Amino acid sequence: MKHYWVAKTQYILASQSVIRLQMLSSAGLPAQACPSQVDERAIANSHLKSGGDPAMTALKLAEAKALDVSRQRPGCHVLGADQTLTMEGREFHKVTSLSEAAQQLETLSGRTHVLTSAAALALDGQIVIRETARAEMTMRQLSQEFIRLYLDNAGEQILGSVGCYQIEGNGVQLFQRIKGDQFTIMGLPLLQLLQAMRLSNIIAS
Repeated sequence: MKHYWVAKTQYILASQSVIRLQMLSSAGLPAQACPSQVDERAIANSHLKSGGDPAMTALKLAEAKALDVSRQRPGCHVLGADQTLTMEGREFHKVTSLSEAAQQLETLSGRTHVLTSAAALALDGQIVIRETARAEMTMRQLSQEFIRLYLDNAGEQILGSVGCYQIEGNGVQLFQRIKGDQFTIMGLPLLQLLQAMRLSNIIAS
């Protein structure tokens, strides 16, 4: 399938995120995965210790991923992306088990948290585009029984999501109110990224 609005360049996603690859492909930016090897937790901790905004940690991580891969792939546009979840000044991270997921959902239950999704596009070792977007997510009050049933149904695939949910699936049942676009919630500020790429003449406007 030809994508006439896409510049003749190779696009690389600096991770193995299937969802982000699907979003890019659907938007006409087919990309190949080339995971970055950066130490994400070390970068996040350094950013926070220097007084950085927890919600902007996502941008620092996206930039680091893009630059790491870009230095290895000259002539290619490399996209780094990341997402953070904050609530009342606290930053949350991906959990490693369903029992931890249950504890996190209990903490988020009945409250509003913020997802910040970031994208950084690099070319030849230089960042050429930086974009972020936010989504405010208000969970309804969840019973322990519902959380158990939800996790039984969702399975371990939700461990790949910082919020322990996938809004494009039955994770939508966790929420009372959402403010923000679905791309941002799924982990990529796609609308903002595409607009920046058009303004930079990377893709046709």
